Amino acid sequence: MKQKYKTCKHAISSGQIAVYVQPSCPRATRIKGYLVSSKKRCEDCRSWEARK
Repeated sequence: MKQKYKTCKHAISSGQIAVYVQPSCPRATRIKGYLVSSKKRCEDCRSWEARK
């Protein structure tokens, strides 16, 4: 099974630690002008939705 951060509709791309997300992500944090979430936060997210 793929990780949640790779299959979530909010995720744009992922790095080593952070996942770049869309503004609709409830777990997003703004760092240096980018909306990101950590991989750990994505795995624990209750708002995960599958990408179409």
